[in-house]
Amino acid sequence: ISGRILQLETVTQSEAMRRRYRFLSHFPLTTIFQLCEVDLSEMLPPEALAPFMDEIKNRANQRKQLAKKDRIVTG
Repeated sequence: ISGRILQLETVTQSEAMRRRYRFLSHFPLTTIFQLCEVDLSEMLPPEALAPFMDEIKNRANQRKQLAKKDRIVTG
């Protein structure tokens, strides 16, 4: 898979993360790993993304707010 990376999130494995990301539950507790959000809009048809549009828009808004905070703090 190739595409534009939208966000990298560093995560430490915990019981809560195991419940949320069951496909990564084989990682030992306290393992540090990264989750990568990739823009798939150019690879998938709009109807494939439609069920996830609310989450995609929410994540985009969160990234914008975080960028705005970073500009204010470092500005």
